[in-house]
Amino acid sequence: MAKVDRILTGEEKNFCMRCNYLSYEYGEVEPENSNFVDSEGIPEGEAQVVCPKCGSISYMIASEEEEEGEWLGEKKQLSV
Repeated sequence: MAKVDRILTGEEKNFCMRCNYLSYEYGEVEPENSNFVDSEGIPEGEAQVVCPKCGSISYMIASEEEEEGEWLGEKKQLSV
């Protein structure tokens, strides 16, 4: 797992497209961290939101289908 600078808890469920993690938690990686991925849309000097489980930048607010586990054809438990 990539080094995450801190793990925080938000108000919305998030979903990782890489490892399928579903949680209210999200990780942040500071620009000085060697695991920071320079990607479009992040203002200079701001932390990057990543999956707290695998460190992927493919971590976003969960859709209704992802929240209900329909993307897998089964129900998934939410991690808190």
